[in-house]
Amino acid sequence: MKKTKRWKQGIAIAGVLALSGSLLTGCGDTGKRSSGSGEKTENEGQTDQADTSNTADNETKTENTKAKGRFLENDIAVPGNSQFLRDVKVLDSGVLRMIYYNTADSCYYAADSTDNGETWTNGKSLEEQLGLNEDQGEYISVVSAAVDGSIFVGADLSSDSDNEDAQTTADSGDGDSMDNNLKMEFFYISSDGNVQKIDTGDTIQSSYTFQACFTENGTVLIVDSGNGVAEINLTDGSLVRRYEEGNRVDFIGIAGKMLFTIQDQTLHGYDLDTGKPLDNISALTEQIQSDEQDVNWTTTSSFPLMFLKGDEDNSLFYIDHTGVYRYVLGGGTVEQVIDGSLNSLSSPDTGTVAWGQDSDGNFYVGCNVGDDIKVYSYVYSKDTPTTPDTELNVYSLKDNDFIKQAAVLFQKKYPDVYVNIETGMSGDDSVTDTDALKVLNTEIMAGTGPDVLLMDGVSENTYIEKGMLEDLSGVLKDDDILSNIKDAYTKEDGSIYTMPVKFGIPMIEGNKDIIAGITDLTTEADAAESQKDSYGKLKFFSDFAMSPSYLIQGTIDYNTPAWMNEDGTLKEDALKEYLEQVNRIWQTQKNAIEETKKAYQMGDDWANSDRSGYTNIAGSITDLLVKVNTVSAGGLLSPKGLVSMDSAKKVDQDLDYRLLNGQSENCFYPRSIVGISAKASEKEAAEKFVEFLFEEESQRASNDEGLAVNSKVYEDMDYWKMGKSSGDTIGSIGASYDTEDGNTTQIVMDEIIPEDEAIQNIIDLGKTLTVPAKSNQIIRNAVAESGEKYLNGETSLDDAVKAIMQEVNLYLSE
Repeated sequence: MKKTKRWKQGIAIAGVLALSGSLLTGCGDTGKRSSGSGEKTENEGQTDQADTSNTADNETKTENTKAKGRFLENDIAVPGNSQFLRDVKVLDSGVLRMIYYNTADSCYYAADSTDNGETWTNGKSLEEQLGLNEDQGEYISVVSAAVDGSIFVGADLSSDSDNEDAQTTADSGDGDSMDNNLKMEFFYISSDGNVQKIDTGDTIQSSYTFQACFTENGTVLIVDSGNGVAEINLTDGSLVRRYEEGNRVDFIGIAGKMLFTIQDQTLHGYDLDTGKPLDNISALTEQIQSDEQDVNWTTTSSFPLMFLKGDEDNSLFYIDHTGVYRYVLGGGTVEQVIDGSLNSLSSPDTGTVAWGQDSDGNFYVGCNVGDDIKVYSYVYSKDTPTTPDTELNVYSLKDNDFIKQAAVLFQKKYPDVYVNIETGMSGDDSVTDTDALKVLNTEIMAGTGPDVLLMDGVSENTYIEKGMLEDLSGVLKDDDILSNIKDAYTKEDGSIYTMPVKFGIPMIEGNKDIIAGITDLTTEADAAESQKDSYGKLKFFSDFAMSPSYLIQGTIDYNTPAWMNEDGTLKEDALKEYLEQVNRIWQTQKNAIEETKKAYQMGDDWANSDRSGYTNIAGSITDLLVKVNTVSAGGLLSPKGLVSMDSAKKVDQDLDYRLLNGQSENCFYPRSIVGISAKASEKEAAEKFVEFLFEEESQRASNDEGLAVNSKVYEDMDYWKMGKSSGDTIGSIGASYDTEDGNTTQIVMDEIIPEDEAIQNIIDLGKTLTVPAKSNQIIRNAVAESGEKYLNGETSLDDAVKAIMQEVNLYLSE
C-alpha cells in the first residue's frame, strides 16, 4: 500500500520534518476584527440571523435579555478507512462532497452525501478512472473539486525511485530543488465522469506542484513553484494569465472572483476577471498579516488560512485558527462570524484543508487531525447565548497542547462554558518561571487566580501544604483511573489534591546486549564508557549526550525522586551521586561533540535547546538505525511511539527496548497534572472540567503528550493499534545523514502496528510503575545551571551541589 513518508535530513541532530506525503488543495468556493489596532471584536452570527439587541437594563439581566445566537459545531461522520482529506465542497446540487485517501485499497475517492454527512456513497476510485498504476510509481499528488461536480487531478507519473527522491525533497521544504525527472500530468474529470487529459505544454515550469484550485470562470489555478500561479484553460491547457510571475508562492485561496496569494508572509489579492490587483483590501491585509500563524505555511497536510465566496458580490469569508470572518471589500473592519476559541478550530491538532457553505448559510470545514479526518458543520443556533454564561479559567505554566484539545472537546459537550487557558510563560518574553509562579501565587491568595491549575513544573507539595488546592477524591471517585497512578497521588487519609491526566514511560532502545546491562544511572554511565572507543564525528552515546545541558535535562526526571524529601528539600548525597554519574557520561562524549562541531562548523550554542526527559523517544529512533547513536532514550508518550520503537526492531534484529531506570526505579512521567484551586470562583464548572479530563472521550484525544490513565482506554488494544490491525503499515519514516567518509546514509523504516504480545508487554509494564517523576521547574533550573558548570569544568562538584542546595532552600523558604 502507499505509505506516508516523513524524512529526517542533515546530520544526526536534525529533527524529523513531519510533512505528510500527501499534498492538498485548500481552495474556497467557485468576520469581527478591528483593522487599525489588530484587536479582535466579535459579531457572533450572520448579519441576517444574529439578534444582538438588548433593550433591557444591564443591571437586571435575565435569560430573555441576554444576547443570543451563535454557530455550534457538529461532527459529521466520514467514510470508513478514510485518511488524508484533500477537499470538501458543497456542490451546486446541494450535495456535500469530500475527496479523501482510502487506506483499504490505497486509492483516492470522491464521496458524496445527500443528507449532510449521515451517509456517503463512493464511485470508482480516481486512480481507476484515470488508469493510474501505483505499482509503476504513478501517484495522485493534487486534487481539486468544483461545485459543478467536476474534479481536477495532478498526478506524478515518474518512476518509484524518482518519486521517492522528489518526495524527500518536497518534505524537506525545498520546493525549488525538485528532482528534474519528475513528470506531472493533469486530468479533468467532468461531472458525468468523462476524463480529459490537460496538456499544459511548457506552461507549468516546476516538476512538482502542491496546490490547484477551480475558479468560477471555468479555469484552474495551479501553484507553479518558483514562478507564481498559472491560470489554465481546461479546454486546451493554454495559459490564461500568470500571477506573481517569477515569485515563489506558498499557497493560494479563492473567494468567488477573487484570488489571494500568500508568499513571504504577505497577502496579495487579485481580480480573476481582469487579473489586476485588488486595491481596496487594506483592512483585510493588515489584519491577516498581523497573525503570523495565518501567513506561515508549515505543513503540506493543511492550510493555516482559507477563503470562501461571501454572501454578497463584494464580500468574502475567511477561516483561520481563531475562527471564521467576513469582510466586505473597501470596508474598514473584519467581522468575526464564528469564534474559534469555542470549537475545534482553535485546537492545536486541527489542520484545516477545505471548506464550503450551503444555501442555508451553514459552513462545512474539512480537517486533517493527526492521521484522522474530521469534517465539521457549523449551524447557527438563535437560542444559544452568543457568549457562554460561565468562564472557566485554566492555568498552565507552559503551553500545553493536550489541555487545549481537551478544552475544545469540553466546550462542545458543554456549550454554556467557555474555557480560558492562561499560560504563565509564553516563551516570547523575558518572564521566568520564578516570575510566573510569584504572580500566580499572589493572584490565588487574593482570590483572583485561576479555577483549574496544571501543576507540571510546579511544586505540588507546597500548594497542598498551604491549603491552596481542593480535595479531588469526590470528583474522581467514579473515574476509572489506573490504580498504580491513582495510588501514587492518594494521601493516607484518602484525599487527592492532584492527578496526572496522562503519563509516560521512561524507555531505552539499543543493542540488546548493551541495554540489558543498563539497570540504573550508574550502569548507564558504565555502558557509555564501555563504548567510548566508537565515538567520533557523528558517533555518540545518545541524543541526550549532545551537550551538558541536553544531558542534564534528558536524565533529570527519572532520577529526581531519589533526591527529593517529603518536604521538597533535597538529599545532598543522592544529588551529588547524580552529578557524578552524568559527568561520567559527558566525559565520554565531549571529544566526539567537538569533532562534529568542527566538521560541520557549528557554533557553541548547538544542542542547547530544551531536551526534557519527557521528549518522545520516537524522535530519535532514526538516529539509532543509522548508527549515529548507541542508544535512544526518552519517554513513551503515545501508541505511535510504540510503533516507532517496535518497527525499529524489525529493521535491525539486534535492537531491543526496555524500561529505563535511574537512581529511582519504576518511575513514570506524570503529564498534565491537574488540580482545582481552593479559591476557585467557578468550582462547579472546574469539577466538571476535571472529571471530563479523565473520561474516555478526552483520554482518547489524539496527541503525543502522554498515554491514557483511564484504564478502559489504556487496556484497549484498539487504542494502541489506533484503529488498525497488527501488521498494518501506517506510514514510513526516512533519514539521511552525512557519514564520516563524506557519503550519505539513507534508511527507510516502515511504521508497522505491533503484534498483540508486544502491546500487552507495554500495557503490563505501565501498570507496574509506582513512582511519579515530579518535575519542579525551580529545582530543574537550579540543577541544570550549576550542573552544567560542573560538567564543563567551571566549578567543583562540591561547589555545584552547594549552589543547588542553597537555591532550592531559598525557593522553599519563600
